[in-house]
Amino acid sequence: GMTIAMGQGIAEGTHATSEVDSTTVNISGGDHVLVMAGGAAYATGEVDRTGENAYKSNVLSQSDVEKATVNIVGGTTDGIFGGGLAIDDTAASDANAFATTKTVEITVSGENTVINKADTTPLIKMATGVSDGAPSNGTYVHESADLIGLDHGQAAIVGGGIATGAGATVHSESVTINLDGGKVNGNVYAGGAATLGGQSTVNTAVIAVNGSTVDGDIYGGGLVGGERNNNYGNADQYAQASTSVNDVTINLNAGSVKNVYVGGYTFAGSEVNTNNSVKTATVRLGAADVFKGEVLDGSDATKSSALEIVPAEYKFAENQKVIGFDTIATNGSVSGLNYNFADREETVVTGGPVEFTSFEGDLTGKALVIGDDTTNTAGFASVVKGVKTDGMTFSVDT
Repeated sequence: GMTIAMGQGIAEGTHATSEVDSTTVNISGGDHVLVMAGGAAYATGEVDRTGENAYKSNVLSQSDVEKATVNIVGGTTDGIFGGGLAIDDTAASDANAFATTKTVEITVSGENTVINKADTTPLIKMATGVSDGAPSNGTYVHESADLIGLDHGQAAIVGGGIATGAGATVHSESVTINLDGGKVNGNVYAGGAATLGGQSTVNTAVIAVNGSTVDGDIYGGGLVGGERNNNYGNADQYAQASTSVNDVTINLNAGSVKNVYVGGYTFAGSEVNTNNSVKTATVRLGAADVFKGEVLDGSDATKSSALEIVPAEYKFAENQKVIGFDTIATNGSVSGLNYNFADREETVVTGGPVEFTSFEGDLTGKALVIGDDTTNTAGFASVVKGVKTDGMTFSVDT
């Protein structure tokens, strides 16, 4: 559903709401551009700038979808968005536009199915918007389209919703993205997107690569920020865009992917004011030949990140790097592991044997712990002769 609400001042305001039990999008052929499964909410109105109720508004625009399903088994689709869209144009300190898509399920299958990056260039050219004072409707469209588009986020699939404007809020409790077949020409994000003070949140997310060829990267988080994110006078309203995913699991079972990041994408120059967070993350290598990129990065998880290597034998390529995991658990022998602790003080290794080919970055105070006595799990690791380990320590936890 779609809702539009407008009003003036704290005493006035329209409440517009839409509730939908379920939506299903089935695509079996043809050419499609910018498919969104959730609802849309837009709020606007003039706000009193004086007195005790300054920057307050009672306008409410809310779109709720219990479950949104996208099944694509053929054809070509440029950009899939699982959650809804919220635009808050009230310029108020309150949140006035909400789009909630409780459960999102996206499945891509079919040998000839193609999912391309969202080509938002026409929107970017059409909706320039203003660059000072307060954002206009054109600004909201331009910044969001630019963030996810070809020059920046290069998003082919975004699991969560899109929020733009001060206080705009989108949320999904559960996002599941199954990549069972076909080809994905672009990046895949478990989270949503946010610009100009919007907030996009996802509680739990799962991305499962079960046969698709992904010519792009996998992100456990979302996308945030924009070229003009910090341009406007009231930074408390417009600069502090935010995306978050509470817990994400990325399963690489069959097919192929490039790089894997448990975190999200932040528009260059927006890092200071925005928040782009993933709390806990698990990356599971279910087969030995799916990860084809150069970087497997768990460092952006704010609480913990786990790497699980399932095959009885796994060999990393010489140009591949593993970065910033709290735990590395294996079911068999692993070789060729080039490791960078990033901001992790220690990494716990269980299973094995695990052969470390190099340690990169500053190793001062870093610790490699073999085994985990909290789970009664043993571990075995070795380091190739001549590898630099100055400053780090090794310990056995039994």
